[in-house]
Amino acid sequence: MTYLTISLFSIQSNGQSMVQIPHQRTIAWKTNADLAIQVYQSFASKKINFDKLSERGNTPRILLAKLLLKQDIEDVNKAIQQMKVRGVTGSHWALNPKGDYDFTLMPLTTILFLFDNQPDLLYPKTKEHLINTLLTEEGGKYRRATPRTLGLVADTENHILMTEGSRYLKNRWKMLHGNSSPTYDNVSNGMEVKILAYLNRMKTNGLYEYNSIPYIGYTIAALLNLEAFASEKVSTEARNVLDYMNWTYALGSYKLRHYPPMRRRYEKAKIQELTTDYQSVFVKAWLSYAPIEPFNTDISNAEVHALVGSCMPYRPADKVVEVIFNKGEGYFVKLGHGKKSCPEIFTAGKHFIMYPDFRTEFISGDLLSLS
Repeated sequence: MTYLTISLFSIQSNGQSMVQIPHQRTIAWKTNADLAIQVYQSFASKKINFDKLSERGNTPRILLAKLLLKQDIEDVNKAIQQMKVRGVTGSHWALNPKGDYDFTLMPLTTILFLFDNQPDLLYPKTKEHLINTLLTEEGGKYRRATPRTLGLVADTENHILMTEGSRYLKNRWKMLHGNSSPTYDNVSNGMEVKILAYLNRMKTNGLYEYNSIPYIGYTIAALLNLEAFASEKVSTEARNVLDYMNWTYALGSYKLRHYPPMRRRYEKAKIQELTTDYQSVFVKAWLSYAPIEPFNTDISNAEVHALVGSCMPYRPADKVVEVIFNKGEGYFVKLGHGKKSCPEIFTAGKHFIMYPDFRTEFISGDLLSLS
């Protein structure tokens, strides 16, 4: 079993204990959701800019939405066939000015796997271009370091997961389609064990980029790819990491309002709104399929993440859904983030959650008061 490395103190007993991460799933999730359709339609209604196909942006998501709705299929395939590789993977910085291609690589991997066996939607020629040209990472050259740092600076979680997850999945696609070369065997080339080790570190030690805006959205999206399309071992471990992240979200939020510490980028630290958290957008997308009472489905701050969350098969564990809306008898919880790092601390009661910080913030019903 997986355990969350936190201390949980009952408000009544003040007794410290470790808390098991919930994984049980018995909820009968719906197969369709109005929110998902709205998001698909929003992206699918956008025109494909054939002059800027290879630029970083939302073009892959627009193509994904059109495929999901079986709309403008000829243009979608034409666009993918005309796309060119615009750069390289890994963090963009002074010595890696063409970096960040993994932001494109990841959604193209999603498209490949979701529509692999639907030649009427994803044409064979289009798929060939995806595999042979656009999905640039393959083989066993697993990379954790930021490009051009002599291996001395670790890249960030979102870049590692987007790049190495896509490399792993391209290898897997090749093997599943008859290529027996050791280059693409994720077991013999070491990719499987390295991905598993990285995911295990995340679930055991917590995330480095926890609660970060905007990067946690891309971390979750990359994990969703692995959970949906990887081998059983890797899929299970990716699901465990997602369960870990969503359990900490449930403990630190109240009715989908979330104001956690650490935004990673300094300009994001000034955010005071309770509805700008990117993880909340994924959670709302998933919960739109749940047989529960209506809730606030505002996703205007990060609709792109709702698109990915809606079309992938992952759904949160039962207890996560429960605790998001019902705090039971309350708790005092400390979420650790590694040796010598400051933990997140939350106190909850039946109808509120409090974030002990430099300020004290209470959420009660629809009322927010700062003191």
